[in-house]
Amino acid sequence: MPAITRDQFLAAYATGKRRFRGLNFRDVDLSHVQAPGADFKGSAFYDANLTCSDFHGASFSKCVMKRARLWGSNFDHARFDAADLTTADFRQALARAASFKKARLRGANLRLSDFTRARLDKADFRDFTEVVPARWPEKEATRTRHATNVEGAIWSGAILTGARAFTADAAQATLSPAAAVTGRVTPWYSLADVLLPEKGGVFEIGDPRGEVLLIGSANNLRARVKELVANAGPPLREATQYRFFVTPAWGYREMERQEEYKRTHGGRLPPAMTWTPPAAPAGAAPPGADGALSPTVAVAPTASATAAPKADAGSSGVAGETKEEKKKRLLEEARKRREAAKG
Repeated sequence: MPAITRDQFLAAYATGKRRFRGLNFRDVDLSHVQAPGADFKGSAFYDANLTCSDFHGASFSKCVMKRARLWGSNFDHARFDAADLTTADFRQALARAASFKKARLRGANLRLSDFTRARLDKADFRDFTEVVPARWPEKEATRTRHATNVEGAIWSGAILTGARAFTADAAQATLSPAAAVTGRVTPWYSLADVLLPEKGGVFEIGDPRGEVLLIGSANNLRARVKELVANAGPPLREATQYRFFVTPAWGYREMERQEEYKRTHGGRLPPAMTWTPPAAPAGAAPPGADGALSPTVAVAPTASATAAPKADAGSSGVAGETKEEKKKRLLEEARKRREAAKG
C-alpha cells in the first residue's frame, strides 16, 4: 500500500483529483483540511489526524481507521460502509445522513456526535468485556475494553437495523430501542417503526406534542406495543410515538410511572386510560375490538339466553325427594325421551 503525505494529498486534491483509494495515511496529519467528495475507499488511516476538517460526501468505505482522530469534523453524507473505526475518536463530529453499514465502531468515542438520519445497519458498537484472574483465586475482576461512549449523541431518525449495540454502563446513552439500557427511559421513537426489545418493561405512548396518552407494561414490550398499534381505537387515534425502559419489575414500575403522572396532572391518569366508549343505541350490536385499550363492555344477554327454559313433562320437582332420587328420576326421563325419539 503506497504511502502519501499531507502535502502530496493537498497538492493532488488542488489539481482536481478525487480518487485516493488504497493509500496509506498512517500517522498523517489531515487536520483543518477541506476535502469534500474525496474517495478514500480501502485506505489505511491508523492513528491519522483528521480533526476539524470538512469531508462532506467523502467515501471511507472499507477503510481501516483504528485510533484515528476525527473529532469536530464534518462527515455529512459520507460513506463508512464496512470501515473499521475501532477506538476512533469521533467526538462532536457531524455524520448526518452518513452511511455506516456493517462498520465496526467498537470502542469509538461518539460523544456529542450527530448521526441524524444516518444508516448504521449491522454496525458493531459492542463492548468487549473480559474476565481477568485476580491475585486471589476466589476473586475475579472484570475489565471492560473498547467501551463505546455514546453520551449525548443524536440518533434521531438513524436506522440501526441489526446493529449489535450494547452498553456496559447505564450512564451511557441508548443507541437504539433494541439496545435500551435497563432502567433508563429512552427518548421518543416513532410508532411507524416499532423496534422495542423483546424484554419486560414499561412503555408510554404519546401524541405528536409529546403528551402521554397511555402508560403500560408488558413482559414482551415489542409484542405488546405492536398489538396496540395494530388495534388502535379512539383512545389512540392521535398516537404517533412511544418511549420505554426495560426493567424486570415492570408491574411495580408501571404503577410508579402512573403515580408520577397523576402528581403532575391533578390526580388524573393519561387520557387513553380513562376513556370510555359512548353508550350504544338501543338494539345496536355491541362494539367490537375497537382498540386494545377500550374498557371491557358488558354485553346484554340476548332474548334467547334470558328466556326461561322449556319445562319437560315430568321434570318438575317432587316434594320431599332427595338429590339422589332427583338425579335418578331425571336420568330415567332422559332415557325415555331418547327411546321415544328412536321409536
